[in-house]
Amino acid sequence: MLLSTVKRITQITLSIVLLVILPAACSRATTQSPLYGEKIRYVQGEPLAFPDVTLEFVGKREAPLSSDYPQGMTFYDFKAYQGSQAKLISWSAGTGDIGPTLFELAGNSYALELAMSDELGSLAENELVLWQEAIPVTEAPPAAPAPTPPLTVVLDEPFSLALNQYGRLDGTELGVEFYALDEDTRCPQQETCESTGAASLTIFVWKTNIEPIEYDLNTDPAANKSTVTYDEYQIRLLSLEPYPETAEPGIDIQDYRATFVISK
Repeated sequence: MLLSTVKRITQITLSIVLLVILPAACSRATTQSPLYGEKIRYVQGEPLAFPDVTLEFVGKREAPLSSDYPQGMTFYDFKAYQGSQAKLISWSAGTGDIGPTLFELAGNSYALELAMSDELGSLAENELVLWQEAIPVTEAPPAAPAPTPPLTVVLDEPFSLALNQYGRLDGTELGVEFYALDEDTRCPQQETCESTGAASLTIFVWKTNIEPIEYDLNTDPAANKSTVTYDEYQIRLLSLEPYPETAEPGIDIQDYRATFVISK
């Protein structure tokens, strides 16, 4: 009797374990692999299996102060591997250069970008972009989507950016990105409000391979926060469209367009 009861308990336990394992396995099987040329979130210890290389963030480390690094350096270390081939890749912006880290593995060349991508603009704290520079003829991984080219901007001429879009001043390395809409409290045209309200937004401004600077702008003239200075340039917020008509429904975040002008 005791032996029969133990067998039944064992069978029930195994059934429960299988029910837990099978959904987890199915979930992993349907997870899409990351692609080249896209913004990808990374987490320490979780491998990113690109079409022909796996990238894994292994952690940050601090280089001590020295004659080579008088201000110290923070390195972001990644392990890249394919089959039996592997190498450690390190990226840092400690010298002010936030260009890509280039490396080769198994006959391919790659470029790893953090903080800023020349093609995709600024990257969040835990975002990276991996580009494949050369693909052997024998391999045919899925093609990466073509990156959206920056808007070409002309000095002293207004230009409009959608959220997360950026423009590059023609003939220079200056870039401006409409990074975030922080709030929009402007009084709707069909409403009566105690004040006119205002909208505030965040932009990133940078030059190629130089870490971007974050600026907050505001549509309220009284706030005196419509213009910022970067090197010899002034970036001025002219308007934010569309203007709200009613309190509800609100404006879809993707419909906003911020208009700027860059001058000297």
